[in-house]
Amino acid sequence: MRRTAWLAASFAVAALVAPGPGGPRPAVAAGTFVVDSTGDQPDASAGDGVCRVAGSSKCTLRAALAQANASPGHDRIEFSIPGAGPHRLRPASDYPIIVDPAGLTIDGYTEPGSVVNTAAHGSNAVIMIELQGTGPSGIDGLYMQSANNVVRGLALFDFQRTVRLWGAGASGNEIVGNFIGTDAAGTFGQSTRTINSTGVHLERGASNNRIGRSGPANRNVISGNGDRGIGIFDPGTDANTIRNNVIGLSPHGSRLRNWGHGIDINYNASHNVIGGSTSANRNVLSGNELSAVEISHDRTGGTTTGNVVVGNLIGTDLTGQSGASTYRNREFGVNIEGRATCPTVSSCQPDVSGNIVEANTIVGSAAGVMIWKAAHDNVVRGNRIGLLPNGTTAPSTANTLWAVLIEAGAFDNLVEQNTIAGGGDGIQVRPDNDYTNLSSNPDIPTFGNTLRRNSIFDVDGFGIDIAPIGAINDTPGELDPDLQGGVAAPAITTATVDRVSVSTCAGCRIELFVTDQGGSGTHLPGRTFLAEATATAGGSATVHLRTSASDPLVVVTGQRVTATTTDGAGNTSEFAAWRTVASGSIGGPTSRLQPAQRCGVRC
Repeated sequence: MRRTAWLAASFAVAALVAPGPGGPRPAVAAGTFVVDSTGDQPDASAGDGVCRVAGSSKCTLRAALAQANASPGHDRIEFSIPGAGPHRLRPASDYPIIVDPAGLTIDGYTEPGSVVNTAAHGSNAVIMIELQGTGPSGIDGLYMQSANNVVRGLALFDFQRTVRLWGAGASGNEIVGNFIGTDAAGTFGQSTRTINSTGVHLERGASNNRIGRSGPANRNVISGNGDRGIGIFDPGTDANTIRNNVIGLSPHGSRLRNWGHGIDINYNASHNVIGGSTSANRNVLSGNELSAVEISHDRTGGTTTGNVVVGNLIGTDLTGQSGASTYRNREFGVNIEGRATCPTVSSCQPDVSGNIVEANTIVGSAAGVMIWKAAHDNVVRGNRIGLLPNGTTAPSTANTLWAVLIEAGAFDNLVEQNTIAGGGDGIQVRPDNDYTNLSSNPDIPTFGNTLRRNSIFDVDGFGIDIAPIGAINDTPGELDPDLQGGVAAPAITTATVDRVSVSTCAGCRIELFVTDQGGSGTHLPGRTFLAEATATAGGSATVHLRTSASDPLVVVTGQRVTATTTDGAGNTSEFAAWRTVASGSIGGPTSRLQPAQRCGVRC
């Protein structure tokens, strides 16, 4: 017989025959400890396989954790507390750290009266086991340093770090189906910010853990915390997934803010995934006091890289159908931030690279996506910024100054194929830093940022605005070479339904767009991408829209077109002055193909 099986059998026998103070204790399955008390006393004899506090036959959660640590194999903690719930457990000090390498399942849904969530959005879970701490500066909640633990069906709140995963041993854990930061009613929330009071805290190499999974029963609500909803820190804290959670709203959808960021990935934590490619994996990140997601700050000798934010609803209600201001995150949607300080007022060292923000809905924040302080080689692709999934502009865009803001030494980032509407500027690039101790300085090089095939419309400011802000930058040779390489907007010289000719820099790539028909001003943003071409050494480029009479029209007379240019170093300009499309010289077609269809086939 294997040693673990022999010990399990021994524990079963001990549970069967060991008398409690009130008489023989009922038998319990090997490795399963049933909490039947809201008390906080320690186990009478940790390691004897019987969860029992001194002077009683009762089993507290503190005693069960001690027994589980001493028991070999993967153990379970279940609940059967008499009386009507929810039952509130109030530890006076830290619980035992969970260290058994075989792991432990703590299942609050075993308490009679508990019901897992079945709602498609939010949570209607009936949670009967609450754990309340001593305040946001007090004790930690459940603290894991081992692998393969599962925590489900609990409401944990009023702790400093409510669920803490620490060290390389904390791998393969699952935190699913809980309320973290609020009580079972979903109404408790901290009243002020307390630094480092975090809902789920992963650090020092905790990796390959899952915070939420697809399926309604696995959805966490992580709201009401004194600082971050989720914090992920340090080198090696990698490959964690955060999916199907509500972060910043109550189970029923009202604002229940985390006082810091919804999710904070920091100090070289890398290759973590927030969301997923299907709606079953997306998070709702709304109502947080700071940013929905921050990816920030390398430490010396490493980088914060490879993190992916994909497919989430950011700043909406639970369903994604409303973008009212109450749901907005008060700082940024996604914040990609380099060092807190730079070595001089005129430069920042490279920092925070290779992260991806893709296919999210982002509405209502001051900036939808912020990239700054020498963050580089990050990708912002295919997001809806300012628009809800149903295609309408969110009312909360009244709070948005920039859909995408790139500043303070950020370089070589790619912003492509996003749909941007509402708010102030679509994309702004500048050297300034308005948010920290780095003073505004026009000498901070901010360059190489490529802006391609974005659809921008209905903005109050410029589609693309490169400092000097609010000025039209279409005069070659007069712009600051440290800012987007000094690249000037191209000039459209002729535009017909057959071809468009553009004057730009030698060898530069131009992208041609249709603007909105409405709107005033000479430099309207491009709403619909048409095609691209590369300029000759003389700086002329021609986009051929039709080459024969059988080719359908992709633009019609009277429409307006604009263009951007991108130089060989990846610097993209503002939009060109628009030009009205005239008739062409090639014979007319019998049909018209929409630009999106055409590019899907030929571009």
